[in-house]
Amino acid sequence: MAHLEEEVIEWLEKAQEDLTAARRLLEPTPSPIPAPAAFHCQQCAEKTLKAFLVSKGIRFRKVHNLTYLMDLCEEEGLTVDEFREDVNRLSPFAVDERYPGARREPPSELVEEFVEIVEGLLSTIKREIDANS
Repeated sequence: MAHLEEEVIEWLEKAQEDLTAARRLLEPTPSPIPAPAAFHCQQCAEKTLKAFLVSKGIRFRKVHNLTYLMDLCEEEGLTVDEFREDVNRLSPFAVDERYPGARREPPSELVEEFVEIVEGLLSTIKREIDANS
């Protein structure tokens, strides 16, 4: 069981690193870089949801699909309805956006909103994990 706790901590630490990276990429100096910041927001959401699943001992496919991960979390009793629509908006920034041809430049204001969304998701899931450990 201790190995599961360590793995949960690692997932949450990685999620926090992605959140920190997103914030830094949005700093005004020298200039914001919103597309990579959006990617890190998506990664933060993904790792946060995976941390919850690991805390419950749930196996999941190696995917970037946030809807799939949220569905699994809800099956385990986590209510993510308040985040579902917003988190789903992050899905396009998972992998495809990282390569030429598919990339879109989201406005910095939108990515700042994404940062707030994943901050809320991370905080909610940390509380849920703490309450059940």
